[in-house]
Amino acid sequence: MPQILYPPPRPQSIGEVLKTGAQIFRLSFNASLLYGIIIAVCGQLANLRNLSVDLPAQGFDSVDPIWWAWGVAGNILAMLFGSALLLRQKALAAGERTGVAAEMRQAAVLLSRLIVCVMLSTVLISMTLVPFAMVLPMAGVNATLTNLASANVGVLLLLIPLSLPAAWLSLGLFFAAPALVLRKLGPIEAMRVSFRLLRGNWWRMSVLSAAVLGVLLLIFLLLWTVTLAAVVVTGISDLKVITSLVEPLGIVFGAVIVPWCGAQVLAMMGDLAVRQEEARRAGPGGTA
Repeated sequence: MPQILYPPPRPQSIGEVLKTGAQIFRLSFNASLLYGIIIAVCGQLANLRNLSVDLPAQGFDSVDPIWWAWGVAGNILAMLFGSALLLRQKALAAGERTGVAAEMRQAAVLLSRLIVCVMLSTVLISMTLVPFAMVLPMAGVNATLTNLASANVGVLLLLIPLSLPAAWLSLGLFFAAPALVLRKLGPIEAMRVSFRLLRGNWWRMSVLSAAVLGVLLLIFLLLWTVTLAAVVVTGISDLKVITSLVEPLGIVFGAVIVPWCGAQVLAMMGDLAVRQEEARRAGPGGTA
């Protein structure tokens, strides 16, 4: 019999959740690698297009409408294949049969709902960041946060409490998209489910999400270090050449990171679902 990793048989400790995520990642890696590669390419579609026409890579501060059009198209495709990836990982972790045709068909059906869910979540989180954005000029910081070294330290400290509402809302909506995909929900219901999953588990999820983000930060630092080492060794100074080196490295790393993130999300979501079910069976003031 296959080992059932989603949902887990009982509530897990923080360490056990992370271990389960690693197990789901190992179990599903070979079967989900192609999805990971496609998603990583889609995420870099705008800059890959720029490189193909001999233009420099750009970021979110870009004012080029063509770059943004390619970026939006890439993100929509990433959501489509990301949904299929999550469905595949969930099926494998639950010991269920799966197939590319069924995964892509279901992902396509859910795509419009997922886009609405992501847009609503983004708008809501952006609204909570309005006070934060209003204080940035007072601190002498630009919108891209690239001149933090010259900022007013006192005002920067004020930004911390101003960012807390956005952090709270981001955590509350963390499972909205996965819940929509795995439970076939509408956008609003998926957002409600995400908040319900975190009921009584906010600090726990804060620690788990911080651990996952910490690992991602280390991976990105590794990517940056590898890129810098390659630049130093080869003596390359041309920005376009450096960008053409970074993009493939980013895709390689992304192809591994995306399935790893999906596995960790499944592990966290499975644990919270089990805890929610136990709380429901226990009832108010009862025991499970």
